[in-house]
Amino acid sequence: MTVPNGTRAGAPGDGARDVYVGLMSGTSTDGVSAAAVRFAPRAGAASGPYAPLDFELVGFTQVAYAPAQRERLLAAMERGTARDYCRLSVDLGGWLADAAAALLAEAGIARADVRAVASHGQTLWRSTGRSPACARSTRGRACR
Repeated sequence: MTVPNGTRAGAPGDGARDVYVGLMSGTSTDGVSAAAVRFAPRAGAASGPYAPLDFELVGFTQVAYAPAQRERLLAAMERGTARDYCRLSVDLGGWLADAAAALLAEAGIARADVRAVASHGQTLWRSTGRSPACARSTRGRACR
């Protein structure tokens, strides 16, 4: 799904190229949510590293995992080995890249206009018990 204002605006060099893509895949293992956002300094605000920004949601999409992808994620959560985690890490990076590419295509954003892409990876295990420490393991590094 592309948001109504999902068309590219402006000419290169005027901030139109400053699009940031965020990718999210959680423990629900339903797929990847991808958002493209453009940030700009807030008019009339003081400048500096902590200056307020305005933002525009340029595009949003959700890419569902195929049944085989979802099964691999669930298997890694339940009984994964180091070998499984290493292979899944690379494959998940590719799945995230595919979701980013789908977002750009749907929203009509040129790859050259993207300044950065970020993802937290995939949570495979999280301890939320009564222990004082909370551990979390995430995966998702593409080798492309």
